[in-house]
Amino acid sequence: MKAEKIVKAVKAYLKKEELKFDYIGSKKAFMLSFASKRCRFDCIREFLVISENGIHSSTTCPIKADEDAHDEVVKYINKLNWMLRSGNFEMDPGDGEVRFRLYTDLEGLGDNSHIDGLIENTVYLPVNMLDRFGNDLFRVMTGQADADELHGPDEVKEEVHEEIRQKISELRRKLNKVGIDLDEDEAEKKGKPRHIGISESDLDEILRDLDDLDDLDDDDDDDGGEDEEEE
Repeated sequence: MKAEKIVKAVKAYLKKEELKFDYIGSKKAFMLSFASKRCRFDCIREFLVISENGIHSSTTCPIKADEDAHDEVVKYINKLNWMLRSGNFEMDPGDGEVRFRLYTDLEGLGDNSHIDGLIENTVYLPVNMLDRFGNDLFRVMTGQADADELHGPDEVKEEVHEEIRQKISELRRKLNKVGIDLDEDEAEKKGKPRHIGISESDLDEILRDLDDLDDLDDDDDDDGGEDEEEE
């Protein structure tokens, strides 16, 4: 796929996503910034460089590793890279800059409708990797932890799964409280899967809405009690 078509497709995707970006035409490069959702890096910068057949993504940490921590940083990012299927972490041994790099090959794609999905992965995967492992990266880069103390992708994934399981249990409890019963046994009898196809963010929103309903119920109970006393 020609570089000019890739540039056009990337621009269209970023505008559709309402992402702010700077574009350097002479280098065919896009620069984006993201606010971290769950790690100590307040700003994550991403660079997308368009080549003749693909997109190179480089997402950098906003701080550099302390010189004394370089060996531990290398050990930790090797631990992370071992289990990653796409992209890789790396550190510049000269100045301690840590980044996540990803290349998306678009050769032979042509004018394909799947390009939006490939661009989406190229934009968000590197940012999500820094967001997910940023806290541990920060600790090892600043000498607050050794690589052996920190979790790899599989351990982090299990922690996330356990957190989601707890949230689903909380959701089940709150739904039962308002008279909605999620019967797993009945679902199994009907041969239905027990997996709930819902994102963690959507789950958080549902739980917040149910908390609001609980507050309304409590207010109603209080009002009812006052009416009875007045009578």
